[in-house]
Amino acid sequence: MKYMTIREEDSLKPLSQFGQPDPRNDRVDLAVWHSRISQLILGRLVPVDVRQTFENAKNISLYAYYSYRLHQSAETIGYKAVEQALKAKYEAEKVSLSQGAPKSLKGYIEIALEERWVTDEKMTSMRPVAADRVRERLVREMILNGEIGTEPVPSPEPREEQILQELQCMEVARKALHGARRMRNIYMHEDTGLSDTSAEVLQDLAELINQMFSED
Repeated sequence: MKYMTIREEDSLKPLSQFGQPDPRNDRVDLAVWHSRISQLILGRLVPVDVRQTFENAKNISLYAYYSYRLHQSAETIGYKAVEQALKAKYEAEKVSLSQGAPKSLKGYIEIALEERWVTDEKMTSMRPVAADRVRERLVREMILNGEIGTEPVPSPEPREEQILQELQCMEVARKALHGARRMRNIYMHEDTGLSDTSAEVLQDLAELINQMFSED
């Protein structure tokens, strides 16, 4: 086994340095960072234990300002909140379900997709991507039909039904849920690397959890 020295900025801070930002965050404004994280809110119908776990993830993400390596710790707790949410939703709905209790997180995800607790159409974060894909396809069709020549033409605007159909074709709900499962497993058993992505990840996870307990 190869032993390496832990970098000073990744060690426990001396009390005299408590409250000082991690040097890798020297361009990050704390007020802006806090504001960004504070906007990640779970709905009132989400079970309180799930909301508390997610708040823990948010607090860890906030403190990544002082210790950069906490970003991936925050994400790990966020993935735990998703797993809690799936299990809580199953417990709330199991009387009306034909399936028995799943033996794995993958099983809970498959039930969530089958029962439409999480759907492609409600993955609002992916709407811009779907709209761009439709728009590119419409432009290609215009070119093939000879509708685009030397004169500029307006960019085609996708219709709502086209965007929804594209979201379904992309299977965004399935990919998001199973992507979270895979990342959760990686974070639990492998080297996670290091990146300042906790706010983005928690935003995506909040969208999944809120879908499971939407008021619709």
